[in-house]
Amino acid sequence: SLEHRLDAARIYLYAAEQHLASDEGIALYKEVASYREPRHAAIEQQLHLDMSFHCCFGDMTKAGDMASELRTLVRSSQESAHRMLGNIGIVLFRAGRASEALAVIHDAASFSLRFGLMTTSANLSAYLSTIYFTIGDEPNGHLWHQRADDICRQHVLADPFYHISNRIELSLRRGDIEAAKQDLELWEGAYQGIVAPYPSRARHAFRVMALHLEGQLRNDTADIDALLRLDDLGRNIAEHDGFAHALYLALESCGLIEEAHARFTRYLRHSRRELHPLSRYLADFAASRGFAPGDAGSEHRSTLDGRVMTTT
Repeated sequence: SLEHRLDAARIYLYAAEQHLASDEGIALYKEVASYREPRHAAIEQQLHLDMSFHCCFGDMTKAGDMASELRTLVRSSQESAHRMLGNIGIVLFRAGRASEALAVIHDAASFSLRFGLMTTSANLSAYLSTIYFTIGDEPNGHLWHQRADDICRQHVLADPFYHISNRIELSLRRGDIEAAKQDLELWEGAYQGIVAPYPSRARHAFRVMALHLEGQLRNDTADIDALLRLDDLGRNIAEHDGFAHALYLALESCGLIEEAHARFTRYLRHSRRELHPLSRYLADFAASRGFAPGDAGSEHRSTLDGRVMTTT
């Protein structure tokens, strides 16, 4: 059916984003667009696909507008709501609409509990934690992090991707390197999509941060060539903040200060896809290296047709 084809295409787009395969994602979207039905057919699925494409590879401002429109459409359908609200909230957050994103994801979490979808509930709780930490609301970040942990323990669920990621990041921030390494090993075992041959910016970033905290980040441990390749592949794709931070530390530790500054500058000013501000943690790091508060987000990079779209 048309609905199944559109859903399959949307899932592929997110897989292409995860694997830093922009060209493949854009090509698929263009192919699907060539045989789509009139807009009144499968309207929610078509809008969901368009929103996902612009979130991953197109115009993030358009993605946010489409997310708001889709939110209005699915409010009248409980079935659609529990399937789509989580994605809508993630897009809204990337588009710089944190308050709206939080309201949507809280609604999605309520739906998931009502329908007994505990894995979904744990995932949404973990993502709420991610948002709260990013916007600097530490108490709510910890509250939703604990809630995700409680759901997983009480219902014997595998730890969600974002929950393990949050746990690793929190361990690194408090200097608990062994706990971070244990969770990183668990993460790699549970999610084969983040290990070779697939590129994983988060995995490399966590490894670099652990080496940095141990005082072991240097030329023979940093694997600079691999990090530079990942930066070239991934800096125009969302969720690159943590990797950009780690790359700066790696280059700096190897004496490549000018390269570190140039790449971080290019990322903040031209490549970063998210329209929300940097996390307080990353903003403090950037300030410590001489970057001004307004350096991030001056331009919005769209991978579609190589255009750069200014969103000031």
